[in-house]
Amino acid sequence: MYNTRIYGIWAGMMARCYRKTHNRYYRYGGRGITVCPEWHDFRNFYADMGASYADTMSIDRIDVDGNYCPENCRWIPLNRQARNKSTSAYVNSRFGRMTIAELAELTGIKATTINMRRRRGWPEEELDLPICSVRHKTTRARKDGAYHAHGNERLGDRAGLSA
Repeated sequence: MYNTRIYGIWAGMMARCYRKTHNRYYRYGGRGITVCPEWHDFRNFYADMGASYADTMSIDRIDVDGNYCPENCRWIPLNRQARNKSTSAYVNSRFGRMTIAELAELTGIKATTINMRRRRGWPEEELDLPICSVRHKTTRARKDGAYHAHGNERLGDRAGLSA
């Protein structure tokens, strides 16, 4: 199975945890993340994880500070794994705490739009409001922190979606 994707995932896991020259070692082995002794042999890793593996999946540690072991690992879709990073930005939306990518997928508003609103200081509960007729260039923050467009009403009030 040397030339298979699952073997490559296993080899990458081992390298991140044990090879000090690996470019991601500082995030894994350098932080004390290890691989359980049984999984040092690929055959044991495959026996534990192979049945639920698919080429569209990526290995995920449930506890990001925990080790690679059967109790802490699962396969998740690649797009979900891409969001599960220490660099992912989280917001507290009206739907709960989630990444900006998840909020964009849920609301249909582009992640770049949500990020732009966040950088401009919009309140988190308003990041996912529809734009309606308000144009980006006319929306600005007042000194008191209220957001308005073409008048003194808050953007949420204008869109009819106040929290």
